Amino acid sequence: MKEMKQMKCLDCGEMFKAKTPNEMMKEMMPHYMKKHSEMMKGQNKETQEEWMQRFDKEWKKAKDI
Repeated sequence: MKEMKQMKCLDCGEMFKAKTPNEMMKEMMPHYMKKHSEMMKGQNKETQEEWMQRFDKEWKKAKDI
């Protein structure tokens, strides 16, 4: 059984929990839409890829809880 991981929002530090990277992104999405809408709108491909690289790096470092 997969352990849950705890991870901070990449832009403000609010904490989220999930078992997989995809689940983590689903958990973070409403937060980003509400608190970081500027990150969600009008981002170019380069900016999106940079965010995903940061996300992947943080996911790999995230602690099991």
